Amino acid sequence: MNNACALPIKRILMTGEITSTIWTYMMELIKALDEYNIEVVLAAMGGLLPDEQKEEIKKLANIKVYESNFKLEWMEKPWKDLEKAGKWLLMLEKLTKPDIIHCNSYVYGALPWHNPVVLVGHPYVLHQLALQADVTKEHEKYYQHVQSSLDKAASIVVPTKQLLFMLEKKFGQLSRARIIRYSRNPSLFPLGKKNPFIFSSEETWNDIPSIETLNNIAPSLNWPIYIAKNSDVPGEKPNPYRNLLILDRLSSKLARSWLTSAAIYVLPSGNESFGFSVLEAALSGCVLVLGDTPSLRELWGDCAVYVARNDEEGLKTTLKFLITSRDFCQNIAARSHKQALEYIPKNMAKSYISLYQELNIARYQKSTLTIKQDTPQKYCVTQQATCLSA
Repeated sequence: MNNACALPIKRILMTGEITSTIWTYMMELIKALDEYNIEVVLAAMGGLLPDEQKEEIKKLANIKVYESNFKLEWMEKPWKDLEKAGKWLLMLEKLTKPDIIHCNSYVYGALPWHNPVVLVGHPYVLHQLALQADVTKEHEKYYQHVQSSLDKAASIVVPTKQLLFMLEKKFGQLSRARIIRYSRNPSLFPLGKKNPFIFSSEETWNDIPSIETLNNIAPSLNWPIYIAKNSDVPGEKPNPYRNLLILDRLSSKLARSWLTSAAIYVLPSGNESFGFSVLEAALSGCVLVLGDTPSLRELWGDCAVYVARNDEEGLKTTLKFLITSRDFCQNIAARSHKQALEYIPKNMAKSYISLYQELNIARYQKSTLTIKQDTPQKYCVTQQATCLSA
């Protein structure tokens, strides 16, 4: 590919929701793109931004945010909102004149955009749908929208091979797909003195069998198990898990502090839909004890300890071993930390910029071909020369 034709990317229009997982992904990418002088117009959906996110945005120089309260695609009966959101997004494209459309949604890729679309498949969205009832007409309608978006997007990005496998199993071969890993900024997760306790984050709180397993084995361990809730509901019933130390919903800063201190991080479910809590734990120097799933094996290989889902006895035996095996823990934690340093925003941004430029070049070449077909040859040569001298 001729880099002389790699027209600079100046602005992208990014769609996204304000849920924690996708928000974290977007913020890491936007911050990294700032080093390349790329402006991001963020069309945020799902509600107005909470104060913590507003404060985060204030620190960024390369972002302009448009807020909305349109329903998200995985919510109940979202169709009227999705239609309105689509019109709103096309209006934003016309208003802001981006070079690339970066969709963090499975449904907006099929809109009549005027610019190339990068459709990013996030496992979180598929997980939310999986939590709902059995497949209904609503689901089928949604899947039709997804199929159309996947077919029309210029490129598809997923964070793991396992997610690509899942999508292709449902929607057919995706020849324009590529893998770009999620990332986190290592400077946010300093290594510190480890204390004798086990920590699990809100991903586990979302999975009742995992909480029950931890609650059952906790009395047999010499270390306490702390688990962060994913919400604080007024009038909520008292904690039924008496053997666990339940933390109220943690801010990002407090969650990082707990990870810095925790010796062991446990995610029994191996929930395929999340990637950041494990990455953050690895950057913080925790020993990773994970549910044995293909995506986590893909990401962490021999840098973690795996336990089969619902294997209560296996999890208890594993944690007892780790509590008494300091050298082993130090070794495997060092390996996971080294692996985590591969998943940094700089690497993610480089991969996306390369993709953006490929799509920009393809668009230029397509327009040049149209000129060659519709105008005299002399004019075509002039246009090509302009590109080569850029």
